[in-house]
Amino acid sequence: MTSADDHQPSDPGNRSGEPGDQSPARDADGNEKESGETSPSLRFTREDRLRSGKEFDRVFRGGRRRKGELLEFIWKRSEGGRTRLGLVVSRKSGGAVKRNRIKRLAREVFRRNRHRFPFPVDLVVRAYPRKEPIPDFPGVEKDFLDLADMLTSERMKGLPARSSAHRPTHDRRSGR
Repeated sequence: MTSADDHQPSDPGNRSGEPGDQSPARDADGNEKESGETSPSLRFTREDRLRSGKEFDRVFRGGRRRKGELLEFIWKRSEGGRTRLGLVVSRKSGGAVKRNRIKRLAREVFRRNRHRFPFPVDLVVRAYPRKEPIPDFPGVEKDFLDLADMLTSERMKGLPARSSAHRPTHDRRSGR
């Protein structure tokens, strides 16, 4: 039987077992990072998400739309000064496992490529229901990047982006 004193810490950076005796954190190039320094552009924090129904409604009602093979982008200029993501995956897309995988893939692509947006937007990504197997990361990434490039080229050319007709005449939550 082992006692609590014999237990080695599970932290791989602290192999000696002495408190505070950790190897320094390193960035992607292998250089030492200052303590507490993180790469904010690669994190997907709470502030990077559309969270409330009000935020989603704002984008759905006044946003512009573009469709790809797997995804649809609905976007509107952000009021908060940062690009944020909201995901919509219908139950028609499959069971919970399939829907969650699609959302994980879309979040990861967004996390890695949010710098491609030329201005801060609130972005809703809607996944189309599919009977085929779950799309893989390269497929989702290609569709996401194609749509992001389309959004960027519209902005750079100064052309107004086409928006789809305003659909909702019935609000399910209020019953109207």
